[in-house]
Amino acid sequence: MNPKAHHTPGPLLALLLALCACGSTVGTDYPGEPLLTLEGQMTLAPGTTLDGPVRIALVWYPRWFVVPLTMGGPVAESEAVVAEDQPYEGTFPANFRFNIYRPPSSTRWNAEDGTEQQLATGALLAYQDLNGNGKLDTIPSTGHPVDRVLGSTMVFDAQTMHTLVYTNMEKSFMPGVELKKGFNLLKWEAYASASLPLSTPIPLEISGGRPLLDLLVCQGFWDGVDAQGEGELCGISGLEDPDTEPPPAPAEPVDFEADVVVKRTGDRARVTVRLNHGSGPGTKVTLGGLDLTYNPETWRYELLEATAAPLLEGGSIRLDVVWGGNKYRRPLIIPGRVDITAPTPGTHVKLGSPFEVRWTRPAGEDSYALFVRTVEGGEAMGWTIPSHPLSQNVTLYDQWISAGPARLELSVLADPLDYAPDMRIQVEVMLEVPITIDP
Repeated sequence: MNPKAHHTPGPLLALLLALCACGSTVGTDYPGEPLLTLEGQMTLAPGTTLDGPVRIALVWYPRWFVVPLTMGGPVAESEAVVAEDQPYEGTFPANFRFNIYRPPSSTRWNAEDGTEQQLATGALLAYQDLNGNGKLDTIPSTGHPVDRVLGSTMVFDAQTMHTLVYTNMEKSFMPGVELKKGFNLLKWEAYASASLPLSTPIPLEISGGRPLLDLLVCQGFWDGVDAQGEGELCGISGLEDPDTEPPPAPAEPVDFEADVVVKRTGDRARVTVRLNHGSGPGTKVTLGGLDLTYNPETWRYELLEATAAPLLEGGSIRLDVVWGGNKYRRPLIIPGRVDITAPTPGTHVKLGSPFEVRWTRPAGEDSYALFVRTVEGGEAMGWTIPSHPLSQNVTLYDQWISAGPARLELSVLADPLDYAPDMRIQVEVMLEVPITIDP
């Protein structure tokens, strides 16, 4: 998840409660019976060692985290509520219990129909209290990290996240993810996302800390106000205030972008090129000296029967674009040969049952994308594979795709050359295997 792309104004609702890994966190002033007790397990990421105790806090955020597009309206100002915090120090993995004694405050707003609505998203954070004040310190816009955030149940680049949601509504977001009034525990894992029983153990992996974790306690990132400051937000390298107005766009486009897709079938390849500017019959596109034909229905340039060795086996080939009196020329690095070894053509796969996709490793790959598309109806499921594996287990769900003839697509992606002047290029090599989806 890219937090900047989904930002909606709203303050960070700061910390609600904290944890003792082996029992209740009730202090000398008895807070009453807990409304909810969360359970989970802390584990250490591979290669991680810790020096000193670890604390856990629950941080509440505005409603946007779960529903950036389905709930609008302003968010009221909120106040931080910090309760007693007790450390954990010992061996890992470590089971913990976390008592919640009251719901988050100041998360209410009036809907268009005049009704009062309430929703907040919570995440458990593990941290080290570096200044020894017994609480997790959030970071002012012009400040710097005070404590060290070591882990969270909600990390933007993780394949699986767990969040707590408190609301006074009943709402359905997607198949399997249903909100009820009160506290809700949600697992976010692409098509396997689901509402979980509140008694479900929550995993919390601990690392040595990194800027993406410090962002979770950066007040300036969540407060909906332009910090009006210079430099990095919250002292986090590379972080900009999402509320700052972007500079005006130039009157004329400065940079070209080209997406090149090479679809291989046996000893032939079909090439399509998409340009972000200048698409039309008046723009000339050639690849390896061969002219591409403009298709007005797809807004792409096509080479239907390519046999050049770099397109089939991988290697370098030249792309030339002539548009508006300007000439652009760039060498393309095409990923090498790749084969899908499983499933084989004609394989039957079953809805709800996982199956493995395997392939050979090509030269020049940066990441992979995997899609299953129905032949009729246009239904599809997809997965992005950012690392460099040679297999992926996938499960097809009937909420998203129907039984019947389908095709499995594996794309090998070469990252764009961002440093190249005038043109940004991404190359994709695609293979297809026909399969059948059974009920």
